[in-house]
Amino acid sequence: MTDLPFFFDHEGDGRPHVDKYLMHKIKNLALSDCKELTDHGISEISRRCSSLESINLTGCTKLTDAGVTALTVDVQTGATRGQFLKELDLTFCIKVTDAGIANLMKRCQRNLQTLHLSGCIEISDECIQMLSKECGGLQNVSFGHMRLLTDAGLKALADNLWLEEINVSHCLGITDKGMVYVANESPGLRILSLAYCRKLTDVTVHALADNCKLLRRIDLSNCDALSDGAVARLEALAHDTVVIRGKAQRDKDASWAGGGSQPLELANG
Repeated sequence: MTDLPFFFDHEGDGRPHVDKYLMHKIKNLALSDCKELTDHGISEISRRCSSLESINLTGCTKLTDAGVTALTVDVQTGATRGQFLKELDLTFCIKVTDAGIANLMKRCQRNLQTLHLSGCIEISDECIQMLSKECGGLQNVSFGHMRLLTDAGLKALADNLWLEEINVSHCLGITDKGMVYVANESPGLRILSLAYCRKLTDVTVHALADNCKLLRRIDLSNCDALSDGAVARLEALAHDTVVIRGKAQRDKDASWAGGGSQPLELANG
């Protein structure tokens, strides 16, 4: 799908009433893997969907900072847009950088509750730190595959946010230091993905078991340094706690979601 369906056909239709109200009642919009969608189309969607609360742009690889900015402001008139936006998924929108997220955080602030940026490899640790301060309403975040994320970014998240769902899978820069801080400051944590975070040890697992009593789903796939005994402590938190370790278990629990209807690694990178 391209930008075309989101623009009113003046020549083929021409009805002013249709033009005025086209898409204006839409609150939730999923456009994942629409790889031909561009900033131009996103700008028109934002203009027409004035009540938009949730938009999924996973894999829209032509989206740039201009498109992200257009979600919250009319770039021509400066008029405010996206004031009702609560959930935004930019997973693997690989052209998005700090500049686009900076414009987003200026306007969304406490309204935004869920943000998926997994695979946005150009976003820096400093941007995540600022995001945690400006968007205090965030509870569910996905930062998988973010090569620039470090313990400093995790500390800022834990300091400033009430976190319930976190995905930092494949973030090779995080260590026990950052995750212990998250565990100590996030008693409301329910869902966590640490898959392929190979620097983590039992220290992290014990901190989670001691402090995150509400934790019910955690992906520890390919965290090679963890012992069976430490992981057993997490499994003992509650009868319905799901701990994923290794490919076989991950396939078995393919219905496990990380903030959406898809498996965590599929939904959030």
